[in-house]
Amino acid sequence: MPEERTIIAPEKYIADLPKKALTTADLPCLQSGPSSTDRIISYTVKQCDYKWVRANIDRLSELHTNAMQRAPWHEEWSNNRDGQDRTTYSPALLEHHCNHRADFFAALLPGDGHIIGYGIGQHISAEYLKTLAWAQLSDLSSTRPQTGDYEMALVVVDPAFQRCGIASNLIRERLRHAVSTTAKGKRIWLQTLENAGINVIKKRYQQQGFQVVGRSRLKQTERIFMSCLVKGAGDLPR
Repeated sequence: MPEERTIIAPEKYIADLPKKALTTADLPCLQSGPSSTDRIISYTVKQCDYKWVRANIDRLSELHTNAMQRAPWHEEWSNNRDGQDRTTYSPALLEHHCNHRADFFAALLPGDGHIIGYGIGQHISAEYLKTLAWAQLSDLSSTRPQTGDYEMALVVVDPAFQRCGIASNLIRERLRHAVSTTAKGKRIWLQTLENAGINVIKKRYQQQGFQVVGRSRLKQTERIFMSCLVKGAGDLPR
């Protein structure tokens, strides 16, 4: 069954806010920008099926392209549906993950279900492993992705809703799912940037047991590859 969890307020603010409807004055991330909204009470983090992904592929592709073109990634992506290269065209990347039975988690606003962010996780099958180019990098340590491992593939959030804890909640839900569905003794993998602005994210992963296992330069950016060993379904992230 798809998982669904309603977040009453972004986590980083909830301890200090009264139990009332949140406004742009409460959330700095909503004080400017064309997509800012006047009131937000909650958003829902929901696991979505492939039919939903394909029905919303234009919006998901737009979010991915915009996120990857911005700092800190500065990568060339397009949300043109005609493109077939999954390393350049966002729709092709999303179809690739659908074809390999990925897990999709979306952050949705109440009411119309407007998509403000999403994350993708991927159980690594033998066929998917063949497409995982970074798994063959010589810069990785002797620990490499194997069949049965899990990849924390990506998280993107609408720029108008960033710095509200949405990415953190998407990461947490995806990690909970990864730990609960990946066999004990297997590994969970992710990649992030070797960037001073990303260090806080790297530290959060390290607090959950992830270790840096390699570095490499891909698409003109310095990448860090991190991995952690699954100890058991009860060992869920904090």
